[in-house]
Amino acid sequence: MAVSSLNTPGAHSAGGQGENHGTLHECFSCGVQDSGIVQLFQSSLGTTAARCWRTRAFGEVFAHASSIAQRAQHSGPHVHHSGPHVHHSGPHVHHSAARSAPSLCEREPALLDARHGVSSKLVRLAGELDVGAWRYFTAYECGSATESTICLSFRNRPNSEDWVATLESRDDGRSFGSAGSAPKLMLPAHWAPEPGRAIDWMTHNVAILRDADGYTLFGGLSHVYDTSPGVLVAHGKSHLFGTTGTTHLLDVAGNSTFANRAGRYVSEPSQWRGVRTIFDGRHPGCVEGRQGITKLAKRDDGRLACEFDGRLSAVRHRGRTWLYARANPGLSGQRYVQATSSSDLVHWAPFKLLEIDKYHLVDGDIYFLAAQVNPLAPDSLVGIAPVVHLQRGCIGLTVSRDGLRKPIAIEPDDSNKTQAGKPSPCFFPPGWSKIVPLMRCDRDLGDPISPGHRTVHQPAAGMLRRGSHVLIFVHEHVAGILQREPGHKQKSSKLRRWAVPVTAFANWTQAALCSLDGGPMCEARTSGIAV
Repeated sequence: MAVSSLNTPGAHSAGGQGENHGTLHECFSCGVQDSGIVQLFQSSLGTTAARCWRTRAFGEVFAHASSIAQRAQHSGPHVHHSGPHVHHSGPHVHHSAARSAPSLCEREPALLDARHGVSSKLVRLAGELDVGAWRYFTAYECGSATESTICLSFRNRPNSEDWVATLESRDDGRSFGSAGSAPKLMLPAHWAPEPGRAIDWMTHNVAILRDADGYTLFGGLSHVYDTSPGVLVAHGKSHLFGTTGTTHLLDVAGNSTFANRAGRYVSEPSQWRGVRTIFDGRHPGCVEGRQGITKLAKRDDGRLACEFDGRLSAVRHRGRTWLYARANPGLSGQRYVQATSSSDLVHWAPFKLLEIDKYHLVDGDIYFLAAQVNPLAPDSLVGIAPVVHLQRGCIGLTVSRDGLRKPIAIEPDDSNKTQAGKPSPCFFPPGWSKIVPLMRCDRDLGDPISPGHRTVHQPAAGMLRRGSHVLIFVHEHVAGILQREPGHKQKSSKLRRWAVPVTAFANWTQAALCSLDGGPMCEARTSGIAV
């Protein structure tokens, strides 16, 4: 396939001045893993390209390049793409259809609805419905072969947290912990794993991964003043902090039974091992478009390094560990998702932006993506995300075959011939299916700089199959995200358990996978969904 040159003459900067954002090159090659539009800005995020990130022009380039990727074999000088996002005629790109199109949060009915046999109920945590300031919930299986247990981990406040801790459920997630029970420590915010070594803020965005060998944690901020800037990894046989037979109990104020503290750092013995930094905010490809943030390091070219300020998500898929992190491509707002992967937890691929079908990052914010193996089809991934799109909010569902984007070779038929009638040997699907709303929700009113960029509800990470249902937990009215104007009483924060029949969840994910595969491949490639 030929190298495609993209040019956006007449594009306008944030200040309204016309400028040429330069020619961007990308080679799309069938069978070359990880090629595609997600690499467009990774190799050339210099001054000119960085300006393009912060303007609507980026959406035009992104959409145009996506069209080229999917139609790289088409011949002739004129390409007309009749989809909802791009009309390309000659050298200019017109990207206005998405502006007038309905938000993805409203263009389809929400899936968490009684018509699908879905039911919900509020969850009691330590006997209480009000979860207070607890935030960033993760639900996961933590039982044994003889005992069925669901664990729920969380940090104790929206910012400047003291710890991440866990409550346990033995009633399929209807309640966690008994009335008055104390959560058990998973990780303190400030920790001295060994003399002379200190770790800060691994708790801020921690991702929890369980497999046959135990538990793996990923977390950390990349701040210049932290003792351990970057993302760290830790391994353990248990999900708890203490060594065998030692349990640290906590309360909502952050008090604990710690006997040993060196100032702010907890120096109690822990079962977590192999604690080390895997990369920092200067990792290749990492996207940070904000400016003037003194706590962030600078790269050699003067751009800021990434902060990893949003929650991380970790999943093992097809022999690799995938980490999903926040990308900040704009000066403010416009949160998005980027991914890296490793086969050995030592060598990590460059970060790349996700490609989500029918989503342009200039149209909204994806606060985070909680990705995991599909509980009904382990050969695919499923993700849940809080999304603000075209000024509407929702919690959305998306699926993926490979976690990012990879060309798929297909047999040619009438649906994939070029305009010249010749078969195309490659199909370039987006890495993730279009986001379908699970539930609609309001946006925040509390951000003084960019109000409306966050949803007031957030999903917990971890969708779990329990018998004939898939469980989805949603954190309603998250503390620190204002649903009402400042000064007015805010709604109390609660956790809701949704039970989705496996047949309904299978239909949702199969339809999403079909939208990625398309045509005659759909039935064969989704036959592995087990209900």
